[in-house]
Amino acid sequence: MLRITDSLTIPDDAVRVRFIRARGPGGQHVNKASTGVEVRVAATALPPGVVRRLAIRYPAHVTGDGVVVVASDSHRSQVQNRREAEARLIAMVCACLTPRRRRKATRVPARSRRARLVAKRLRGETKRRRRGPTGDEG
Repeated sequence: MLRITDSLTIPDDAVRVRFIRARGPGGQHVNKASTGVEVRVAATALPPGVVRRLAIRYPAHVTGDGVVVVASDSHRSQVQNRREAEARLIAMVCACLTPRRRRKATRVPARSRRARLVAKRLRGETKRRRRGPTGDEG
């Protein structure tokens, strides 16, 4: 059982662990041993809102079927890679537990708007004065 929070756990039958060939450190050992780990969690094990937010926030980790996939192959040990993959999965799910707060639309204050227009006018005046006299000189 994978404990996410006190109120949310993922049952063992919803978690699939697969050992894969790892890249990275290991020398000749890396070509023979499958030390990389891929943890897959069925979408049915998570609340629907969490799965939706996971798909938006981490699209590379959620398949079309709604399966959440996290892989780790940075260590030489299967145990360490499994711990890291599970920790990353827990962090991802925790980040998606609460929905994002909606942005409250605000207006630009009238005083700021006026100040911006005054500054534009002054800048235009400065540029106009730099042009010099206009006429048939040339």
